[in-house]
Amino acid sequence: MQLANAQPVSLETIRRMISFFDRHAVDQEAEGFRAGEPGYPSKGRQAWSGWGGSAGRSWAKKIAKEYDRDWYDKRQAGRKERQYG
Repeated sequence: MQLANAQPVSLETIRRMISFFDRHAVDQEAEGFRAGEPGYPSKGRQAWSGWGGSAGRSWAKKIAKEYDRDWYDKRQAGRKERQYG
């Protein structure tokens, strides 16, 4: 609901999204995942869509990568300051 309501999403939630998508990527191969297939929408498709679908997966990975890069850069900057300061 946070994303649907344009509310801020915590890094913890973003990491949970990535974890969900990684675990359930195999659901995309199951019958009923795609429109026109018998059983559409499957439970896996419903859950996938509930977390934002493939767009949600891409977005979560992008945000986590940006955070990790910023964290690493700040850590490296801190090391340089301690080393030469």
